[in-house]
Amino acid sequence: MVISIILWILSIGSVTIIEIATKLYTEIWTIPIAILVLPLFYAVWFIIYLIFVFIWSLLINKKKEVTKPNKFYYWMIRQTSYLIISISRVKVHVTGLDKLPKNGRFVIINNHTSNFDQIVMMKVLKPSPIMFITKPQNEKIPIAGAFIHKAGFITIDRDNDFNAIKSILKGIDYLEKDLAHVSICPEGTRSKNGTLLEFKAGSYKVATKAKAPIVVLSLVNCNVIHKNFFLRRTHVYFDIVDCLYYEDYKNMTTAEIAAITKEKIQLQINIRKGEQK
Repeated sequence: MVISIILWILSIGSVTIIEIATKLYTEIWTIPIAILVLPLFYAVWFIIYLIFVFIWSLLINKKKEVTKPNKFYYWMIRQTSYLIISISRVKVHVTGLDKLPKNGRFVIINNHTSNFDQIVMMKVLKPSPIMFITKPQNEKIPIAGAFIHKAGFITIDRDNDFNAIKSILKGIDYLEKDLAHVSICPEGTRSKNGTLLEFKAGSYKVATKAKAPIVVLSLVNCNVIHKNFFLRRTHVYFDIVDCLYYEDYKNMTTAEIAAITKEKIQLQINIRKGEQK
């Protein structure tokens, strides 16, 4: 929100300077036009901002390992997420925030349908930072890849058991040292049509080893944001359906936890899709 406000201030300042320099302010009819062109100047300043962060991203060394979350880079990502959601004309309907643990760090488990999932989550969730467990390829994404690396996001190589264990241990370390919350998609990859894929039991080891609460999150319609981008409003449904504390699941296997959380998310998805018919 802060960067968005700055861009609006720059836009208003640009229009004001032009009005004063050309003395158009002396003509009353130019005032409504000045207001109408404000979004255009906002778009220009947004492009300038993207160019700035692109150059910045080129200076970030992605080969250097990040051992703990960087709050400043996370703040930059979160601010940019707010901008993207606003420009995308996304309306996020939120329920269940009262179910978030009041104390300590937690693990977020959610379904995965789009690259917009994390963007929506960072905009909505105030507790921070949230470190996402993501695939290594995401660090190659222009601009975003460098920033998520520097922020301390955890990449996991599911094809390499040794590297996967290192990533899990890093997530546990974040939780136990009270450095960050951790978010993981147990499906492991996007479901492009919204149908839930298999929830991998190994994804829950970060929570079980750290004895952390598991926040169960359902996301609906993130996968259509790119289709409606800017042209149409997208209604996204962000529902925290439950929170499982360690006492709730300590006697369960990770496979049982996976089955329960998948069932809870599927039920909420069915409810939301039923409401849209």
